[in-house]
Amino acid sequence: MTATRADRATETFRPTVAEIDLEAIRHNARAMHPPGSDLMAVVKADGYGHGGVESARAAVEAGATWLGVALLEEALELRRAGLDMPILILSEVPAGSEGEALRAGVTLALYSDGGLRRLAGAAGETGITPRVHVKADTGMHRVGRFPPEAVPAFVLEAISEGFDVDGIWTHFARSEDDARVTTAQLERFMAVCRELERAGIRPRWRHAANSG
Repeated sequence: MTATRADRATETFRPTVAEIDLEAIRHNARAMHPPGSDLMAVVKADGYGHGGVESARAAVEAGATWLGVALLEEALELRRAGLDMPILILSEVPAGSEGEALRAGVTLALYSDGGLRRLAGAAGETGITPRVHVKADTGMHRVGRFPPEAVPAFVLEAISEGFDVDGIWTHFARSEDDARVTTAQLERFMAVCRELERAGIRPRWRHAANSG
């Protein structure tokens, strides 16, 4: 019998096995939980190869109250597994998937005019209020490239569209490698928070403390 291309794609010749210690994940979550703050366990990319659902459950058992993912598909997998705590998608969802994201009850990152317009349209179609965390790009430059000085006006626009601006956040580019860069990013982020407070806006969640 001749193997088809699909058959060959599933063959494996490397006897490699990864044993994941879920108690180690629980230990790490407990060790990294800041006193007086909530902990978001980021379980994108299949839990960095450790199993997305399994890693998420272990972290939640150890006290994590939020989950973070990169893709809508990852959030939907967690929802299907029965994980009903807050989930933040750390990048804007692809055009056309906004309605599905709203129906899943996840929190959405927001950092572009196009993303705002598409989400507003989906909100009108579904009748569901978007819950968003607006990202200020203080130096990571991974997604959005949305400068800090433009954030206050953008937040006001999102509020005018009826969005629940539940959070404001940024991402440290070199959180444990370069204290000067990290401090500068934090100062830019706090300046944004102060500007929002002067406008009478104080989102419930303000987060920036990612590990390396």
